Amino acid sequence: LANNCYCCVGEGSYGSEGFVAYLDENKNLVWVLYSEESNPFINVSEYIPDIIIVESSSNIRLKININNPMDLELVV
Repeated sequence: LANNCYCCVGEGSYGSEGFVAYLDENKNLVWVLYSEESNPFINVSEYIPDIIIVESSSNIRLKININNPMDLELVV
């Protein structure tokens, strides 16, 4: 990301699970979002500084504030 931090996306042990993890510039975990019913998250892009959009394999798209991951919204 532009702030030299990292965002990783992937899947859980079941096909319906997905996660988004945000790591600082030293690759220390800052927060993780885990979903049981989104399917795996497969793509992440920086929308504007401090805002990312993640997309799952079932086309679920979430806009997430990396400084406050509770501030998220479904993108339609």
